[in-house]
Amino acid sequence: MNGKQISSKYISWLMEPLVYAILKALTPPDVITEFIDERFEPITINDTPDLVVMSIRTFNANRAYELSKQFIEKGVKVLLGGYHVMLAKEEALTNASSIAIGNAEDVWENIINDLKKGELKNTYLSDKSNNIFAMPNREIYNKYKYLPLKPVETSRGCPYECSFCSTAAVYKKKIIYRDPVNVINEIKAIKRKWIMFTDENFLLNSKHTEKILSGLRKMKIQWIAQTDVSIANNEKMIKQMALSGCFGLLIGFESFKKSRLEEYRKTQNIKTNYKNLINTLHKYGIGIYASFIISKDDENSVDHIIKYIIDNRIELAGLSPLTPYPNTGIYINGIKSKTVIQKWWRIKPYPYWKFVFIDNKEKLKGLENKLIEKKGQLYSIKNILKRIRLNGFLNNPIKSAVFLMLNIFAAAEIQYKKHL
Repeated sequence: MNGKQISSKYISWLMEPLVYAILKALTPPDVITEFIDERFEPITINDTPDLVVMSIRTFNANRAYELSKQFIEKGVKVLLGGYHVMLAKEEALTNASSIAIGNAEDVWENIINDLKKGELKNTYLSDKSNNIFAMPNREIYNKYKYLPLKPVETSRGCPYECSFCSTAAVYKKKIIYRDPVNVINEIKAIKRKWIMFTDENFLLNSKHTEKILSGLRKMKIQWIAQTDVSIANNEKMIKQMALSGCFGLLIGFESFKKSRLEEYRKTQNIKTNYKNLINTLHKYGIGIYASFIISKDDENSVDHIIKYIIDNRIELAGLSPLTPYPNTGIYINGIKSKTVIQKWWRIKPYPYWKFVFIDNKEKLKGLENKLIEKKGQLYSIKNILKRIRLNGFLNNPIKSAVFLMLNIFAAAEIQYKKHL
């Protein structure tokens, strides 16, 4: 089971939740499964399966716990997994029959066998070092209309220690790589050749990446990925990416302040010239989604960031309040200094785009309102067309359509979240 039901107006923004296709691939044929995405249809509590499985993130943990409680009260066992479970094990275990920590490939067979014997354990633990990646069974997605951008992973984990990052807190500098041949075989099996590599950082291992790019060049696909600013130092790699079909990269710019980057442990950003990075990517026709983090004391930075995005023709950008996810460095330090609301994610409704720090409420509310206002300006029709048109993407109908669509979705999301 996945997610939370939302207005159908925003369904076209939704991507396939990859983990459930992995679980389906790992499940033996004698086990009957049903996949329900609550973002599209309601979950029926009256059903009584042998096991309900939910992979949860921090933003939907409360909803998962509500569903779990209702199923358990009916005598149905519930297993929870996902990033939030790995970050808040004790909390998750008090809200489930069982929890799974780590990679599904390591524990799913044991879970199924124990379930058949009626001996489901309360915790299943993977050491997250196994580099076996299951080939997802995407047939489960056929009943829903997802964004036509197919998620594919080539690695899990990250070697960096960014203080705000949940991946850093989960993997603790570990990273496992998937066999490039396996990656290419999965993409060959996907009918629609629009791919999003879901790795936290697609370009960490140049030899591994080059093997994948070599395979991609033989296929007519378009793809996007996440990486960090250090790609600015490798123009040769950027060129190879463009030749293999890369049309966009999500990059964590985070801040222009050295002190803030030091706080976030983003040392690679301090050494990087953002302007050169942007120009090099645009030179090869690669668009940018720039991610910025706004701390509670960054009110004076917002206008500068918005202007920078527009002046440098960045196709897409996110400005998000600094969120201290459980067990991250920011959260641990905030709890020690009593500057972060303890277990803030249990607040109902979930505090989208809200600051969860202990500070002057009027000050924080003012900054929240300013962020929404400025993001509304960034995604006005005038500024959307300005950023895309000046990049020359309107000469490429496909890229133009993609970036226009993503900008319109971002604008719609802003309007939607204003009312949450």
